[in-house]
Amino acid sequence: MLCPKPGATSRLDQFWALTAGLEGVTLVDLRAPLKSAKGALDLYYPKDTHWNLRGAVIGYRAIAKALQAQDPVFEPMQVDSLTWVPGDPAVGDLARMLGLPTIRGDEQPLVILPALDVLGGKRQGKLLVLGDSFFEGLRPFFERQFTATKKMTGARRAGTPWLTQALLDAEKPDVVMVESVERYWTMD
Repeated sequence: MLCPKPGATSRLDQFWALTAGLEGVTLVDLRAPLKSAKGALDLYYPKDTHWNLRGAVIGYRAIAKALQAQDPVFEPMQVDSLTWVPGDPAVGDLARMLGLPTIRGDEQPLVILPALDVLGGKRQGKLLVLGDSFFEGLRPFFERQFTATKKMTGARRAGTPWLTQALLDAEKPDVVMVESVERYWTMD
């Protein structure tokens, strides 16, 4: 794994610099909304690299806002009024990655899911997601907004296209979302 030297520009920052003038493709950088919300809420599990459901709500808001900018008919769910309940502790991936004993899991803030059904309103269109495990936090929101939501994961091998015309022809999505955690951007 190649990591940038301290003070060097990360590959994700390089990507944003390269795509600054790109037209016709909406890109959403979730770092700023997550950073601005992190002081008020716990957005990630302490023993896991993934965001919790509160972090996923922040991500959903930013992505839904971008979808609405592209298609004014798209109505983001009003997730500010969600009812939260404590969930069962879950053992995170960070403990496993570090080879630590998994004695006790992280507390999980959970949403009462029927409340999302009310917020979801009319479902329309097909969403194709090329993503990783971070989409699982977003899934409950987008499944309530699209008629069909299909997530595909794939090998991240250099030179192998992830999104192909054949895939688009086969799936016929209305929206394509490519979601990737930054740590994968350091791989060759």
